[in-house]
Amino acid sequence: MFAYVRSKSKAKVKVGPLLANTGQPVDTQQELAEEFDEYFSSVFTKEGTANVPTAKPIFTGSEAETLTTLDITDDMIRKKLSLLRADKAPGNDALSSRLLREIQEELVHPLRYVYSTQNPYEMA
Repeated sequence: MFAYVRSKSKAKVKVGPLLANTGQPVDTQQELAEEFDEYFSSVFTKEGTANVPTAKPIFTGSEAETLTTLDITDDMIRKKLSLLRADKAPGNDALSSRLLREIQEELVHPLRYVYSTQNPYEMA
């Protein structure tokens, strides 16, 4: 829908023309990207990393109290999948919630495997 609306707009958004620091016009996309990079790099403060403070740990329990496993059951996954609203738009993965609800039985075991074998604190 947005693509249709954008295609009907009379105002076309276009960047340029830009002038380089030398006063010459920027012609290519590569030069345009380099000019933007140079400009935006110059407006940010470059801070040294020598005096970065150390974060104070939030968890103060013993090693035995740390979260090491996730106990997720098939029923928990089924419940979450069944609660997906079919009228919502798909996310970045382009999978509609209606599809996920329809194939929930096929998804239960693979999802349980994924969630039970990964420690959330070790994910990169």
